[in-house]
Amino acid sequence: MMEAKQFVPSGYSGLNTSDVLRGSRPQRYMEFLWSTDPLAEAVMDEFACLPESEWRALLDLALTKGLDAVPHAPESLRALFHQLESVPFWVDRDRCNLGGPSEHVS
Repeated sequence: MMEAKQFVPSGYSGLNTSDVLRGSRPQRYMEFLWSTDPLAEAVMDEFACLPESEWRALLDLALTKGLDAVPHAPESLRALFHQLESVPFWVDRDRCNLGGPSEHVS
């Protein structure tokens, strides 16, 4: 992917980045603004080589019917879906369901 020029979003325009202490909560938050997901980036790099109608069809099929329904899924898409199908150990399902249905979805 192209290297993006980093700037502070307009919502934080009053924040002078040189005044933020290294390791402080605002500094850590600002660093997350530039964090990326390597697996998702790999998918987007591959999709960038395809016509939009083609990659959208692949993605829609994978999202609605599962990755097994996509016979020639790119390896990058397979790696991303493999990661997405694994629920991290730290997920608190009760907190995820606050304000939602009371049943757990497995």
